[in-house]
Amino acid sequence: MSTKVSPLTRAVLGALLIHAVAYIAVNALLFMINLMTTLLFPPWFLWPLVCWGFGLVIHAAVSFCLAGPRQIGAFCTETAAAIPALAPLLQPIRAALGS
Repeated sequence: MSTKVSPLTRAVLGALLIHAVAYIAVNALLFMINLMTTLLFPPWFLWPLVCWGFGLVIHAAVSFCLAGPRQIGAFCTETAAAIPALAPLLQPIRAALGS
């Protein structure tokens, strides 16, 4: 059964993807700055990592509630078909959502 992905789902998951990429990039940079300046003593990079991570988890929960599991599963299926290299990464998500 094929479900068409709604524009709302594309927007919500696109915003979540941008948030996750920014989270990874900025926190990797903060880790490197902390490593080069203080040799991780004290490990201050953990504060933005944890606090921003909490915000990212809330964003993911709201995105899941707005889009719904069927739409997210359909989005993962469509993305895996469009970009085959992402298929192994998206397979566990699709399996968990039952699509």
